[in-house]
Amino acid sequence: PKRVVIRDTVNYCNIVLDDSRSKTICRFYFNNPNKKMLGLFDADRKEEKYPISVLTEIYQYAEKIKSTATFLDNR
Repeated sequence: PKRVVIRDTVNYCNIVLDDSRSKTICRFYFNNPNKKMLGLFDADRKEEKYPISVLTEIYQYAEKIKSTATFLDNR
């Protein structure tokens, strides 16, 4: 957890490993209160967005988030 950093931008909030933009674990899109989104990345670094209504819904994506963090840690 000490290696995970939050970096807020105008359009989204990045969750990154080792404070590196090239190691984005996931993104939160909370600018529109009526359309909150979670952005997850695959091995090709393509982002797929998922709608969420409350933050705790990210738990259903826990395995994907963990596998992305592990992938980034090992590259």
